[in-house]
Amino acid sequence: MANVSSPNIQSAARRLAGHLVATPVIGALRLPGFPAPIGLRLKADLLQPSGSTWFRGAMHALLRQMGAVRGVVSLGTPRQMLGVAAAAELHRLPLFAAPVVEGGVLDAAWAGAFAAYGCIVAPQPSWEAARAAVEARRATAGDHVLRLADDEDVRTGLATVGLELARELPSETEVVLVAPAELAEPLSLGLAAGGAPIPVQGLAAASAVPAAFGAAVRAGLRLDVGPAALAALHAALQRGPSAERVCVVLAE
Repeated sequence: MANVSSPNIQSAARRLAGHLVATPVIGALRLPGFPAPIGLRLKADLLQPSGSTWFRGAMHALLRQMGAVRGVVSLGTPRQMLGVAAAAELHRLPLFAAPVVEGGVLDAAWAGAFAAYGCIVAPQPSWEAARAAVEARRATAGDHVLRLADDEDVRTGLATVGLELARELPSETEVVLVAPAELAEPLSLGLAAGGAPIPVQGLAAASAVPAAFGAAVRAGLRLDVGPAALAALHAALQRGPSAERVCVVLAE
């Protein structure tokens, strides 16, 4: 991420202005059955279009490609692909999405979510199969391949979450938690760009949490909180009293 520098992150924030939801930082949580320290804070970035912070990265990458591509092809988790789908729709670009799902079959809820964006969806059973599908589409249609894992424009867009947090968090904040873990580095760079080099800990999105906890979070926040965000919030509460000085980014 050598080119994801402070000036580039500041430029990305200006470029994205007007395209993003101004997601709030929430404190004083009320989670039925799961007491939370009053100082624990959440950055509810799952309020971005499609319910995912990945919209930031995809939107920024496509703004950088404005007018230079005729179509987009991408692969990733279903939530990542929905973020790309939302960005592609706003750019009026056709999208060929290859989400990786167990068995290579989307359930009805995911299929309906993708259908709302009008993109072509080709679910794949493995990352290897998804990469092959993306390459085949690129070779036949000439679409622009948006590689979320290593695209610097995507990562620079994601870093704007940290830039916002640098303005929003109190000075006593000791750590920011986020899942999946790959979001930790861009968030850390964004915080540093904003003059608040708070450590960021990335967590595994697949960490199991009690079913009752998920129900309590959704009831308390009235948000569609997915497994990655639940894992990060649950990890914060396991810190006990020190969670007073923690911020959790609900990203997905």
